[in-house]
Amino acid sequence: MAVRRLRIQRRSLRQLKRLATSKGKAMKQTTIFTAICLTTLLALTANAGTPEDRCRKALHRETPSPYPTPAEWEAEKAATKNAYMLCRSESIPADLRAMSVHKWASILSQRDAAAAEALYRQTIRKIEKDDGPNSPALLPLLNGLMDMVVHASGGPTGETFKIAHDIRRIAESAYGSESEPFAKALLALGWLHELNGNRATAEALYREAVAAAAAACAPKCGTLVAAYSILRDLIKADPARSAEADDLDFRAVEAIPDDPNSQHQP
Repeated sequence: MAVRRLRIQRRSLRQLKRLATSKGKAMKQTTIFTAICLTTLLALTANAGTPEDRCRKALHRETPSPYPTPAEWEAEKAATKNAYMLCRSESIPADLRAMSVHKWASILSQRDAAAAEALYRQTIRKIEKDDGPNSPALLPLLNGLMDMVVHASGGPTGETFKIAHDIRRIAESAYGSESEPFAKALLALGWLHELNGNRATAEALYREAVAAAAAACAPKCGTLVAAYSILRDLIKADPARSAEADDLDFRAVEAIPDDPNSQHQP
């Protein structure tokens, strides 16, 4: 039915275009009308495909620069909400639904933190019920929820440590202990310990993260850069270890990918 409706709409636009031209309207008016028709036709074509195709395309659109203008930011918020709406169907794979929720909740939290947290928790419960507690689709949701709870509580809580341990368990189960997701999980857990003042524990976790990232994507990847940088920031707080911090800084620079857009594991 959707395909038939799309064909009818396309045929109607072509008929309107021919009618506008045949009536002998001014060239300027015809050009404007034609442009409107073609733009609309392109929009209709973009909406073709399966729901999963539309969801995936909306999630993987080009994002604005790191420093967007106000207009770009408003457009990004609208596009993120549109992607969330396109990906809500239960027919959409769990990893795509989870990513759309995470992206939308990250924006929603800026004006309604309670609604964003509720959205995270609701989606986590749904995926745990449908796909089990070790589903890798949970990773972005748990990370987002952990960040929200830390900031709302003013620091780590018992719940945030539980979430961080769940993240580590899922990442290791799904991707192994020599993977980028596992390295990121160790960085998150180390961050909580650092916030709590447990610097020795945090350092040990950060070093594990460096090893996991190096095994997964050395010599160059963003996760390895992050692991070196976070460990460096912890160590340079001690003036007696400045040489070690400088070495880690050099290693972080060396690990920067030649292509910033290169993708490794999620």
